Amino acid sequence: MTLGELISAVRDEVRDPSALRFSDATITRYLNDGLLELARVSRCINVWQSSVAAGTTSVAMPPDLLFLRMAAWESQVSKHGLDIKYGMPRTQPNETGEPEAVWVVSGQIVLEPVPSSSGTLYLAGVPRPAKMVNTTDTPALEDADSAIIAYAAMRCLLADGDPMAGAQKQAWQELRDAWLVADAQRNPMQTVLERRPWWW
Repeated sequence: MTLGELISAVRDEVRDPSALRFSDATITRYLNDGLLELARVSRCINVWQSSVAAGTTSVAMPPDLLFLRMAAWESQVSKHGLDIKYGMPRTQPNETGEPEAVWVVSGQIVLEPVPSSSGTLYLAGVPRPAKMVNTTDTPALEDADSAIIAYAAMRCLLADGDPMAGAQKQAWQELRDAWLVADAQRNPMQTVLERRPWWW
């Protein structure tokens, strides 16, 4: 379905065909939020790679990477997976060697320790779905239409204080769970994440 069709479907769900209570912009925001909610739990994995010069302390997080699941380092010296940590690294910036971990800090990937030789940083994770903006846009996630319609309708009803919001929340959860099953079938993953990255 196109964004225009999705908006109409949400209006049908919340009984607002004439846009008296909810603007197209509000419904569009809720639909895009629904896509993000699905993407956060998706098993779809992409791999990003960055060339890193010796002495580089950090690289920018790819803007289309929503959630980081694995990281790895490859140089002429070694080739191995990296631990993923959050917060501020404990080591000093002048400590160098082969990276053993990455820290996710405010949109940056900080290497620990600082690489003493050039190499390639690999990041594997869930891609951020593109936002729908134009009425002809379609959802970036496959078979997500019903689930995001239910999500947007739930958000509308909650904002309106409608007593049907609870029933709509249940509908969203059931459709989300059904989507997750289909997503898992489309994107099978190993159950144990080894230190050796799966793409090697």
